[in-house]
Amino acid sequence: MLKHTQIYLLLLVGVAIYFTGCKAEGDYTGREYMPDMVHSQAYEYYSPSRDIISPEGDTIRLSATGQSARLPVKGTIPQGYTPYPFADTPEDYERAGVELFNPMNAQHSGVLGDGKALYATNCAICHGDKGDGQGEIVKSGKYPGGPPSYFIDRLLEMPEGKMFHSIQYGKNNMGSYAGQMSKEERWKVVSYIKDLQAAHIASNKKLTKNEALALITGRLTYKDAATYSSKGAVPAAAATTTATADSTASKTTTTTTTKVEGVTTTTTTTTKSTVKKTK
Repeated sequence: MLKHTQIYLLLLVGVAIYFTGCKAEGDYTGREYMPDMVHSQAYEYYSPSRDIISPEGDTIRLSATGQSARLPVKGTIPQGYTPYPFADTPEDYERAGVELFNPMNAQHSGVLGDGKALYATNCAICHGDKGDGQGEIVKSGKYPGGPPSYFIDRLLEMPEGKMFHSIQYGKNNMGSYAGQMSKEERWKVVSYIKDLQAAHIASNKKLTKNEALALITGRLTYKDAATYSSKGAVPAAAATTTATADSTASKTTTTTTTKVEGVTTTTTTTTKSTVKKTK
């Protein structure tokens, strides 16, 4: 009996020493019981999955398609995601300039901080901190040709929709940044670029920055530019107003055209009135 007790004690001590010596530390991960149950095999999305062989020798396919994950049903989109409705074609590039508008305009000043940071991270290396097309990679001579300055007439007049479309798909030597920035972040960058352009125009013309910003966005989004002028009118602007009335005097249409820095903005207002006849 005593002999058996001693044997059991020796076994317990041996087991204790064994597990103590197997303690994981440093570069030693320790021992694992059934490691295949601890570390499952990882698969890339939609990559071929490994078949399982049953004890009877039968092959069991985990997926009917032989892939590690099922493809989404055709035509479905992730929840909360809105597909970009314009294709990467010259025709849709023009359409984007007419139909696509910056949703950040109503909160323009509030997004400039984020826009500046995103611009510095993704754009300044080529376009330059000031938007003059003199980024570090351009000055190094490693960029063939280099991007144009944001302050040439063609880009001053470029609609925000075309800017967004160029960031979405890329343009000329510039690749797409849709993978680096979300839709909201891309619009913030566009807002910041337009702010740089407005500051440039304001410094060269007798306009306030808000006047210039409202005009180069192609829409008087913030306020009518004239309301920012101390004289009650937009300086250096050619404005014409025409009014037409129909024969019954029940409708009046007023069209106002304003042109500054080569950018033309047209506003049309129609007022209807009803004449009630009395017997």
